Amino acid sequence: MSAEAYAILLALKFVKKKDLIITLICSESLGCLKARAVRYSNNSLVIIIRNELFTLNKQIVLLHTPALCEIRGNEEADGAAKEAVHSNLTTDVHIVKKG
Repeated sequence: MSAEAYAILLALKFVKKKDLIITLICSESLGCLKARAVRYSNNSLVIIIRNELFTLNKQIVLLHTPALCEIRGNEEADGAAKEAVHSNLTTDVHIVKKG
């Protein structure tokens, strides 16, 4: 779930940077989307996502899109994600554990 949660976090950071008002974020990870709804999660990424959603004060919809549901661009996105995993690019994400 951490890769999917990280992707959602990056999408939220993009929403904040671009000051988008209404946003739809799609994810194949139903588990990640359900975890975000759990009130008491100990997953640090889920906690950060929940806090970002609360503080952004934007209209953001998280939508579960099952794999292979023929969404245009989905295969390209999957290919880009796999390529990024094997690249030397890094992104600073500071995770603070509560408790």
